[in-house]
Amino acid sequence: MPVLLEYGTNDFARKHVYNDLEPYICLFSDCDLGLHTFQSRRDWKDHEFKAHRMKLEWHCNLCQERFDTQELFREHIDESHGNDIAMSQVEEYISASRRRMACKVEYEVCPFCLTAPSQTQDGFASHVGKHQQDISLAALLRLDDYSDDEESINDDKDSDDGDDGDDSSNGDYDRKIADIEIIRTQTENDLAPTKLTAFERLPDSVIDR
Repeated sequence: MPVLLEYGTNDFARKHVYNDLEPYICLFSDCDLGLHTFQSRRDWKDHEFKAHRMKLEWHCNLCQERFDTQELFREHIDESHGNDIAMSQVEEYISASRRRMACKVEYEVCPFCLTAPSQTQDGFASHVGKHQQDISLAALLRLDDYSDDEESINDDKDSDDGDDGDDSSNGDYDRKIADIEIIRTQTENDLAPTKLTAFERLPDSVIDR
């Protein structure tokens, strides 16, 4: 693992690698940011909980009841406050009563392991963030391995170019290229977490600085 070991394994060095990797990405496919990556887990967490992990509620200021849908709130107005709000003001009242509320974290499911890992935003972000760290490090290791293989193959190709019309050499080159393509398209099960033992995860206290 030359790329990782070059930086060392202390907290500062590991945080430096994570900052370069920008391992965090919004997990909502309809996000306006697209494939934007986040260098800081705190910035990623703030984005997800402020932009996505929210729900709309309608709060009735006349009786303090809350409703999960606009339709239910409209029915409530008709049935309970028809004499209190003029028809011409209903739409304005509905709009003014809408609130964006944070979802209950205990019901939020990790998209990687399908568990509900925490009852706090920080705990949820720590759990899901570590999955993203693992994926980014595994991809880094894979790219490093691939780069070494590609350099080796290019060296072989250069030496083969000196031969006159050797079809077998060209065939070997093509087979090596095909082998690398197979490696690149292997499933996520092949991104073995055991490869990350030489580059331990950072403590939350360091990552969230």
